[in-house]
Amino acid sequence: MKGLEEDLRLFLVTRVDGTDVAPPLEADQAAERRREIFPAAEKRGVPIGGLAAGFVAVIAIVWLLFGREAPSPGDGDRGLAESVARIDVETGRVDATVFIGAPGGDRLEDLSFIDHPIAVGEGGVWLLRPPSLIHIDPLHEEIRSGTIEVGAAFDQTVVTGAGSVWVLTDRTVHRIHPGTDVPEEFFVLPAPGGVVAANRPSLAVGDAVWVGGTDGIVFRLDPRTGTREQRDVGSTVDGLAATQHSLWVADSFAGEVIPLDPLSLRPGRERVEIDGNIDQIVGSDTDVWILDQQVGVVTQIDAVSGTERGSARVGHEPTDMVVGLGAVWVGDRDGSVYRIDTSTLAVQAFPIGAEVFGVGVDEAAGTVWVYLGRTVRAGG
Repeated sequence: MKGLEEDLRLFLVTRVDGTDVAPPLEADQAAERRREIFPAAEKRGVPIGGLAAGFVAVIAIVWLLFGREAPSPGDGDRGLAESVARIDVETGRVDATVFIGAPGGDRLEDLSFIDHPIAVGEGGVWLLRPPSLIHIDPLHEEIRSGTIEVGAAFDQTVVTGAGSVWVLTDRTVHRIHPGTDVPEEFFVLPAPGGVVAANRPSLAVGDAVWVGGTDGIVFRLDPRTGTREQRDVGSTVDGLAATQHSLWVADSFAGEVIPLDPLSLRPGRERVEIDGNIDQIVGSDTDVWILDQQVGVVTQIDAVSGTERGSARVGHEPTDMVVGLGAVWVGDRDGSVYRIDTSTLAVQAFPIGAEVFGVGVDEAAGTVWVYLGRTVRAGG
């Protein structure tokens, strides 16, 4: 693990005071137990993405560092392999598939420590599979040679924009040039003083790069010069989203989203209270979209007036959300992608046939790509 030279050993507790410990729950039972522990009305006390996911993140990192290696799948086991697929935006049918590897029996079942595991743009499809970033060529539908090492950490996300690919790994922002696949360390968040907050670092990219620290500090980074501005926004920073005229901060603890001036980072208007949980926040030119993963609801906030426009119900275990091509796209572990019309909030479900870990949209190419837990062949 980063910063530690000595070996680390993990021990599995099997007995306590002479009593056998119950084995882990099955996946569906575990999901139901999580919903019981973190109901929508009670979740605000501790953000689910912070302390509640901490234990999962520890196990995830150990697995990533020591158990990720797996042989490339052969023809007989490709159906169990993870894959990235392009889907038709009208029908949801898979029309291209890129095999990734790691047969299903060895892959990680919970990717909650990755905010967005896939991003599309800057001429590529980018898959975050710690400790590597995978660059997929969408034209030839294949993985480019080599891997981009970005490390493994408790909190990670990948975003495209401003001519580059950006990966936030714990407290470090990596910048990758899409033509060379060479990563550079662009910015390191200062360590917070005092007690570390439960929320996780956040990243948004638009005309600038904005990074939110765990201590309520938001940094504005110029992608050309690297110069930075910073401001304490007076709240926790559990997510960032850029719209046409504002930068939005999600405060899960308070159940609010806060609009900031994107240049000065000063509050622009009143805070907007959100009914339910704020598990993900994304922005378009005119709207802010909030995903409540616990109840499967997406809420639309008008970015100009700060008023709620409405909400739409999606799947039971949504994993990722992205906006583009006139719709909000939500992936779900139930094996579906949900398309929400941004004007009417009408929902269309596209059954994919495999659990969806992430969704990415390429506005320029008019395509949608999904990160799947197993392989779904084109036309399937």
